[in-house]
Amino acid sequence: MFKPDIAIVLPVYNGSKTISSTIDSLIDQTFNNFELIICDDGSIDDSECVLKKYQDKRIKLLINRHNRGLGYTLNKLINNISYTSKYIAIAEQDDFYYKNRLKLQYDYLESQPGIGLVSGIADHWDGRIITSKFPGILVNGNQYPIGIDFFKLNYREQLKVVNSCMMIRRSIHEKYKLSFSTRYPSISVDWDYILRISLVTNIAGIHDSLVRLDRSQDRKSLTANTQLKSTVARKLIDEFFKEFSNILSKEDYYYALATQRYLELSNKKYFIRLFQSVSIFFLDPDISRFKQKFKKQIINPITQNKINKRDILDGLAWFLTKIKFKKAFHLQKSEEYYNFTKNFVGYGYYDRISMSQRKKEIIELTDTIRSIKPKVILEIGTRKGGTLFMWSRVCGGGIIISIDLPEGPFGGGYPRKKKKLYKYFGMDSNTKMHLIQNNSHSKETIGMVKNYLGSREIDFLFIDGDHSYEGVKKDFNIYREFVRDGGIIAFHDILPNITGHDDSDKIEVYKFWQEIKADYEHKEIIENINQNSMGIGLVYNCD
Repeated sequence: MFKPDIAIVLPVYNGSKTISSTIDSLIDQTFNNFELIICDDGSIDDSECVLKKYQDKRIKLLINRHNRGLGYTLNKLINNISYTSKYIAIAEQDDFYYKNRLKLQYDYLESQPGIGLVSGIADHWDGRIITSKFPGILVNGNQYPIGIDFFKLNYREQLKVVNSCMMIRRSIHEKYKLSFSTRYPSISVDWDYILRISLVTNIAGIHDSLVRLDRSQDRKSLTANTQLKSTVARKLIDEFFKEFSNILSKEDYYYALATQRYLELSNKKYFIRLFQSVSIFFLDPDISRFKQKFKKQIINPITQNKINKRDILDGLAWFLTKIKFKKAFHLQKSEEYYNFTKNFVGYGYYDRISMSQRKKEIIELTDTIRSIKPKVILEIGTRKGGTLFMWSRVCGGGIIISIDLPEGPFGGGYPRKKKKLYKYFGMDSNTKMHLIQNNSHSKETIGMVKNYLGSREIDFLFIDGDHSYEGVKKDFNIYREFVRDGGIIAFHDILPNITGHDDSDKIEVYKFWQEIKADYEHKEIIENINQNSMGIGLVYNCD
């Protein structure tokens, strides 16, 4: 009868590209009296098919038909280990384990009955070479403190234990009824567990590399989501301070928050780092640490010529522009939106937004679109962002795709850096902005639109790009198929342009409009019946 000493628990979610390497490295361990319990947590890729190819008798496969999260899945795995397994080894789907990992940890725990959890050193791998090792405390030959000192170290400085190669003494886990938290979205679950177990047993580290962690730039992982990591980390810091107020002081709390803020700075542009460093100065109780971090992140990049002065000025321009732009998030009426586009003046690349539509016409159109509560909008003709801003005000929480031809007779064109401002339009409502600078008729552009839409249909299509007869006809025929039944398609410049301008003969939208409007329920928005240009035409899409 198979009586394993170690249970390896391996949660998997969308890991089809890396899981085979991980499993192979575990099967190839020098210590072989183990069971490997794997749970596919509702993956939507080919993970389950890859896992089912393994026929090793030591492997047990569990399936969550819906994604339940890391905490739930780890607890499920542990609940399914054999009664003979004395130790629980944690593994992760995109890591490679060195052959002696299990042997070293097993021998250590057998010889040290007072240790409830042992980990080791992790090699960080960029896809080609080992770039660094973690944690420094073990790399430098030192050992973890014990009890409350360990708890405070890992609370104040964040996790100093390699979670993906932990081995836990099962009797400790069960005696103190420990579990992996389901409060956090698959991030900080290990941090929570290690803090809690450190209060009931001692934790040690082996001074050997046990695992190679994938830190390549193209990896897809929850832990690569810096915004989510930051949000969850701050939540944990707050909640642990409240729960363990008998152990943690306010100084511990502020120190931990400052640690998190320093980590977040590394992902910021230089000017934002400079600005946010000032606020951290008033937060961090350790002034010597602040000086060290400030020198590393602010002073050294300048003295070592790693920061371009133009980048600093651009950061300042963007920071000041955002402050001025936030007024737009409090506007309520379409006329207020229009007036904002006329009066707004930002800085640098983010100086102005504007539109070429008549005021009354675009306001009436905006009110009409607001009435259908659109969640998906496609605009052809970004130009200077004026209409894109209007759509961002009526498409709360949806997606907007805006296509702009960079050059040519009907090309709008805008500096690539201005994309940052255009994407900021929907920041207050979490509207996703997809900006395409390419010909709306090209296969590449059509493919991008299909990818952004997925299974969704367009509620509102605004055509204001190529104004030639053939150009507007192509836009209509290509993108109409993505518009839902009953959705609105709008054309700008439906009146003959008789202004006398040099390019007036190139505006032929009116020809196509006259050709198709009788085939659809339609509406014309024209400010003055005698005007000699512009006008907006709407058709209601139907099969």
